[in-house]
Amino acid sequence: MKLLTMYQLAKWICILCVGTLIFNGFLYYQFQKQELLYSLVPAIVLALITGMFLLTAANKKA
Repeated sequence: MKLLTMYQLAKWICILCVGTLIFNGFLYYQFQKQELLYSLVPAIVLALITGMFLLTAANKKA
């Protein structure tokens, strides 16, 4: 069984964060509840961190 590299793991985490942002955005748009905005903050922070890691990892691969 092949293990995931750090780059692949960060890529999947970033994809999951973007999916979470889209899903929570639709929920907030539908229900307009302030509590739903609180779930967007961790997804945004994690997406930013993994995005920065992906940029640095892509620069190291090239």
